[in-house]
Amino acid sequence: MPSRAHVACGSCRLCCSAFPVPLIPEHDDVLSYERTLEMRDDKQVAFLKKKEDGACVYLGEGGCTIWERAPFACRYFDCRTYYHLGRSGLRPTNNDANILKRGKELLENDRGRSVVHR
Repeated sequence: MPSRAHVACGSCRLCCSAFPVPLIPEHDDVLSYERTLEMRDDKQVAFLKKKEDGACVYLGEGGCTIWERAPFACRYFDCRTYYHLGRSGLRPTNNDANILKRGKELLENDRGRSVVHR
């Protein structure tokens, strides 16, 4: 398995605000991250903490401040895949709609290329 998804994010940071990020110790996510605990299906699950505006606490002006050690969900999120899921019936929220649009743009701009960009 590659070390992360290859997505040409550029200055896009939509996914850093739109979704809760679960911490998965089985995928080497460290529980020393700033986190919140929530009950899901009768078990406690850790998520990356969010700022008041909904952005991840690790999102800085220049992007992700923990990029090299980002959680599994962040390393493997790909808005292009999310776009394909959306086309198959996913019902997006407003934030999701923006991510779907970004995924479509990347698919159209990067056809056939594999680009690694932070």
